[in-house]
Amino acid sequence: MGDFMMTVPVDYQQVASAPGDPQGSISFMKKTDLAVCLAQYYAIPADMAMPFNSPKEVIDGIHQALGPNQGLIEVMSGVTPAGKKYIFTIVKTGNRPNAPGVQYCLTMQIGFFASRVFYVQGFFDETGFTGDRDASVYAILQNDGKIGPNGEGWMCDPYDPDYQRGLLMNLSEKTDYDGIFPTHPLTEARKLATQIVQAN
Repeated sequence: MGDFMMTVPVDYQQVASAPGDPQGSISFMKKTDLAVCLAQYYAIPADMAMPFNSPKEVIDGIHQALGPNQGLIEVMSGVTPAGKKYIFTIVKTGNRPNAPGVQYCLTMQIGFFASRVFYVQGFFDETGFTGDRDASVYAILQNDGKIGPNGEGWMCDPYDPDYQRGLLMNLSEKTDYDGIFPTHPLTEARKLATQIVQAN
């Protein structure tokens, strides 16, 4: 990718680009028992990037743009070990036509140069036995009395408890449960973001 030296995790394999993919992008894929993971790597002009130093602005923008079947999971920004600024977001989409599971979309940007930003767009689809993470954690928390009999306390936006639109994040989607579900698409999305940060 020119003067961009991005590390791709060894468990991802390069695949052919599809019609409609961003110009100049390179695609990589990985499959697990619970997820199909597709990541596209490319560069964008710096003036099109998210504000690295203002995650609150990004959160507010996502809240305004979310559809009725979407929910915000995570926004994180910081500096890589090599000193590059980064920011990433994870948004989920459910109730899709002909798609029984949830999809988690990772949008990640790293500032390599003043004029260009490295961009990773990842799509992590739930496959196999869908809904197992949600159902398992829900049962545990309800048995422990941590959610109400009708699901009270199960769903909440991670940054604004007053935000009530769309398909809100649920407690099973916290990072606490990634280790229990290591091949789940949300775990895989966070794992890819972490690997990219640590390698750059």
